[in-house]
Order: sequence, then structure tokens, then C-alpha cells
Amino acid sequence: MLNAKVLYISIISVLTVILSGCGCLSGCLSGCLPGCGCLFPSTSKPNTLENLHVEHRMVTTHSEEETLLQLAQLGQRREGLDRSIAAAVDSLRWQRERVAAQQQLVDQGRLTRQTVINSRQQMHATE
Repeated sequence: MLNAKVLYISIISVLTVILSGCGCLSGCLSGCLPGCGCLFPSTSKPNTLENLHVEHRMVTTHSEEETLLQLAQLGQRREGLDRSIAAAVDSLRWQRERVAAQQQLVDQGRLTRQTVINSRQQMHATE
């Protein structure tokens, strides 16, 4: 879902630049340069104070949107790490219980000592 949002914002940003400027992908508000790729060179806008304010708002808006997307991505990464930590803690707790139960079985002579050693090694690898 995040990729679709990024794509949507990217498309909107490109369209905003094209429609607010002279129609070229470089968004030259001061007029067309030779070979700049303008779609509508006759509608080019001069470098007026109003156009500079429009360009400033576009850049600011784009920066804010990018920051929000980065924050969302960091939040998702944090949630994933939190889930991974919780799973590791659960796994370690389960392995400790298993080692304790296996030790009781070894003490009763129902299980080999090597089984407990193997379980302890797995537990220490998880820690």
C-alpha cells in the first residue's frame, strides 16, 4: 500500500510541476530553455514573484510529503523490529522451559544427556 501512495504522490508532483510551469518536466518557471522538452512553450510563465511563491509552495509541499512517507516507513520498520524482538523473547522462553523439562527427564533417567546439551546449544544460539 505504501508503494501505491509513493507512486500517487510522485505522479501528482510531476503533474504539479508540469501544470504550474511552462509544461516541461524540468518545471522552468522563468521561460523555456532551448531543448528543455516543453509540452506547451506558448504558456510559459515569467519568473514573477507570484510564480516564485508557487514554486516555493510546491517544493515545500513535496518535502513535507516526503518526510511523512519517511516517517511512515520508519514506523513500519519499528513495528517489524518490535514483532521480531517479541518472537525472539517467546522463542527463548520456550527453549528455557524445554531445557528445564529435559533436565528433569535426564535426572529420572528417561532422556540422554546429549539431548539436553543440544537443546542448551540451540538456546544459547538464540540469545
